[in-house]
Amino acid sequence: MKSLCVTAMLALALTVSAHHSTAHVDMSKLVEVRGVMTGFQLVNPHSQVQLTATDKDGKPVAWSFETHPPAWFRKAGIRQADFRKGLDQTVTVSMNPARDGSPFGYLLKITFADGTSIGFE
Repeated sequence: MKSLCVTAMLALALTVSAHHSTAHVDMSKLVEVRGVMTGFQLVNPHSQVQLTATDKDGKPVAWSFETHPPAWFRKAGIRQADFRKGLDQTVTVSMNPARDGSPFGYLLKITFADGTSIGFE
């Protein structure tokens, strides 16, 4: 029975660890993307921000970024209202990009049109 409990706990620990992995992003690269913020969701397990930028040919590209859970924002004193000022406005996002080159990244900082920013480090 004891070995069954230990096995179950190890399996759960590996699942949780894998879920919060950053293996899908290149943590050694820092990239900035500028575009219009089209959405944000302060949801578990990872809050998300979306924006539409343009590629080198001028075509729109829908980007998605994930970051900390809502509890982190509450602890840092950041509210949903702090994001609303960026909705439908041009913002600059600093992030670690996806390893596969897709328009996805781990959000580190968002700078709004008025120059204010929120850092997620």
